[in-house]
Amino acid sequence: INWSNIDPKHRRLIMVGLMLGMLAACLDGTIVSTCGTIIAADLGGLSLYSWMFTAYMLCETIAIPIGGKLSDLYGRKLMLQTAVVVFVIGSMLAGLSQSMGQLIATRAIQGLGGGMLMPVGMAVLFKVSPPEKRGQIMGIFGIPMLLGPALGPVTSGWLLEYASWPWIFLINVPIGAIAVYIGLRSLPTFSSENSTAPLDVIGLALGPLAFSSLTYGISES
Repeated sequence: INWSNIDPKHRRLIMVGLMLGMLAACLDGTIVSTCGTIIAADLGGLSLYSWMFTAYMLCETIAIPIGGKLSDLYGRKLMLQTAVVVFVIGSMLAGLSQSMGQLIATRAIQGLGGGMLMPVGMAVLFKVSPPEKRGQIMGIFGIPMLLGPALGPVTSGWLLEYASWPWIFLINVPIGAIAVYIGLRSLPTFSSENSTAPLDVIGLALGPLAFSSLTYGISES
């Protein structure tokens, strides 16, 4: 599929779906950080408070290079939908957590989905956009990253006031469902970039291990 074969209406829908998915991922960090102590106290795990964020960051760091490579091998559409579904499942399970250990594990799942979403989403936008508009579209793609830090604390306070902390995670479920629906309706099936290339298993293992070790060291320093 070439960008010239994509209907402009479908291109706009694809952008909306991608921005919704990115907004959910960007909101997640600031929403949780605003009320993290409340969540940890409610689950009786204040001593593990930092792992709510460390688990997410570690798995996000691991997933970024893996998600990009797998999308080259198996196609952008499949990996983009997989990333959103993994993030939504992690969010749903996080909202249903009954202990700090469960929450940390589900935050790790969220991190995997969020990490895959970033490189694959950028690759999809590049693929569906005309060359002369790619810079403009990439700028628009940055809007969720700017809105996340601004809307996160407000959304967190609103949800705590009128609902409860599980909805901080559960709110991602309808957003992710809309993003998946738009993707199924509008996103074409892209051929893999290099389906015959062998998968560098050692590189995929050592690269994320190095990145995650650095992330862990910084988070614990």
